[in-house]
Amino acid sequence: MRFKVKSLELKVAFVFMFLVSNSIFGLDPHFSQFYASPLTLNPALTGLSAGDVRLAAIYRTQWASIDPFISYGASADMSIWRDNDNNDFGGIGLSMVNDKTGALDYSGQRYMFSLSYHKSLNAKGDHYLALGFQGGVVQNSIDLSKAQTSSQWQDFVGYDEGLPIGENISNTAVTYPDFQAGLMWYKYLNGNNSLFAGGSVFHITEPNQSFITGATNKLSRRYVAHAGGRVGIFGKFNLTPSMIYMLQGVGKELNLGGSFEYDMSTSSEYKMVALGAWFRNKDAFILAGRIDYKNLNLGVSYDLNISDLNNVTNLRGGLEITLTYLFVKSSETQIDNLSTNPCPRL
Repeated sequence: MRFKVKSLELKVAFVFMFLVSNSIFGLDPHFSQFYASPLTLNPALTGLSAGDVRLAAIYRTQWASIDPFISYGASADMSIWRDNDNNDFGGIGLSMVNDKTGALDYSGQRYMFSLSYHKSLNAKGDHYLALGFQGGVVQNSIDLSKAQTSSQWQDFVGYDEGLPIGENISNTAVTYPDFQAGLMWYKYLNGNNSLFAGGSVFHITEPNQSFITGATNKLSRRYVAHAGGRVGIFGKFNLTPSMIYMLQGVGKELNLGGSFEYDMSTSSEYKMVALGAWFRNKDAFILAGRIDYKNLNLGVSYDLNISDLNNVTNLRGGLEITLTYLFVKSSETQIDNLSTNPCPRL
């Protein structure tokens, strides 16, 4: 299948990859602030936050200078019970992610339900192993009215949109179930320091996502490993290193970096600012900042593209904005929960 489009020829390559590749990495959500989108990182993170209920939203636009890739998502999760005898607790959550790109308005929508169980490994309740599961439905769609194929081009005449595209695409929307699972270890150290490490697998059943009737185009499993921590370095300054490694088909990604936090909290008000940088191998430098005020966290990042596409993008990559709100039941313990609870910073 070969499409001709009304703008840059580079769009052809993007559309082609999205439609026929079973290993292209961009089919999954691709967030630079992966730590701010917990339910797309690891289902075991469900219910793990400094608040009782966590609402999170993320918006990303990438490659606007070529052909925009737009992703956005939202999630809500909470702890559902806690065993006071052994400090175990569970988590429940809902999430939605939507991706849109390409000359054919490719759109992928994911709706997921998450469950987790956090097992305390000691009597103190500062050492845990968590297991999480996620399941839901995915719908991918394209707009064939925007396609131009070789069947619609005539010698000495040009493009005739009234002619059939001549391709065996009987479906413009594909819906399928999808399942994920994850495991995570985390340890609260002295003060508000912490360490964590986890792994997850997405698309366990490798669902068929082909638009062509009778054809098979499996979505490869995506394997994720992530780790990090929070370390007080001096005074009110903290260092929060983090990494993520992902493997899907032939696609690989390694993202390394961290941020410096400055705690400006008072006895009656929680405030934190953070600045950081990450390197995504052979792709981008990521600059990020975050402001925490009371129960609200706002993050902004920008990717400086250094891949082969830099000849077209001129370093312009992706802008990403995140917003998180934490509900805390008791206002009397709100400051303690938000400023001293050593929840893993992702």
